[in-house]
Amino acid sequence: MRLAQFFHWTSVIAICVAFVGPVSADSKSAEAALKEQGLKRNGANFCVPEEQQLAKILKDARAMQKDLLVVERELLEVEEHAANAKQYVQECFQRRAALTRQLTNARNVKEHNQMVAAINELEAEIVRLENGEEMKKAVDNARAAAAGEREKYVQALLDARSLVGKTEAQYKLFADDSDVTALIAEFNEGQAKEATLGPSRGFLASVKALAKLEEKVLSEEIPLRREGGLFFVPVVFNGEASDTHEMAIDTGASIVCLPYSLAKAVGLEPNEDSEVMQMSMADGSIVPGRRVFAKEMRVGKFKVENVECVVMPAELPNAAPLLGQTFLDKFGYKIDSDQQKLVMSKVEAEGAPGKRPTKRENR
Repeated sequence: MRLAQFFHWTSVIAICVAFVGPVSADSKSAEAALKEQGLKRNGANFCVPEEQQLAKILKDARAMQKDLLVVERELLEVEEHAANAKQYVQECFQRRAALTRQLTNARNVKEHNQMVAAINELEAEIVRLENGEEMKKAVDNARAAAAGEREKYVQALLDARSLVGKTEAQYKLFADDSDVTALIAEFNEGQAKEATLGPSRGFLASVKALAKLEEKVLSEEIPLRREGGLFFVPVVFNGEASDTHEMAIDTGASIVCLPYSLAKAVGLEPNEDSEVMQMSMADGSIVPGRRVFAKEMRVGKFKVENVECVVMPAELPNAAPLLGQTFLDKFGYKIDSDQQKLVMSKVEAEGAPGKRPTKRENR
């Protein structure tokens, strides 16, 4: 019985060996020659090494996407905290104005002094909040962190797409190379399963995964007009094409700045209750502006709602309209001065935090 089993398994092994077939010396020589050409066998495919690079870039990109989600959530929280502080300052302004109006109706000296003390406390609170560097620094740091992660992520996807193009071009060159096709044919002689020139299934799956990530990235090149040292871009207010106005891109401005005439034209004329902001001008002078919030601003495809702006005094009719960070920092952006284009991008990370409702509005 044991002898019969021995002959049985010996026959099975022999059949398997015959089916797989030995790797001939010619096949080994052909594989070595293909490797010298830059093609390495991966299963049933001869592949270029860039395939592995693509998988690594995508792995890193997914990690960057998660990091981006974290810093954008942190930015949202910091901006919400700052918005609440600004809202409180506005309430302090209104309470101070109301007390000032009531001051003349004080019934006695004691009541008058109490009102004055309350007004002084409100003024001190306004000064403390408006001049608080800690909050401004926190917002600036959060914006910088979000912008940095956004740029890293977009660049990783651009690098991946560039690598895909390079890899596909290499495969086309190899497919048109008669020496390569002859070597693959030589390798396949005597093989039970023929090998082919890549790309591999893994590479094709990576290309599909890259396309899905790219769907979450919006990008556009927007023409600019140069005047002196400034670049101007058309900005649409309130979703109305008729409310399109050119603004100078100022990456150093922390807030969107509007001349009084432009603010009036787009329905953002401030009133006496609008919060006063002290603005530093290019010549070093300080002028009072009024804080307002634009319902919507759009540049190309890129839209932001409830944009914080400052309206310059009517006495400065020549003030330049500046597109500052309260709009720009929501996106990735680069100015191509040679081509006179603004390159903008926006990333919608998986599970990105939604915009919370806000009570801020133009006052």
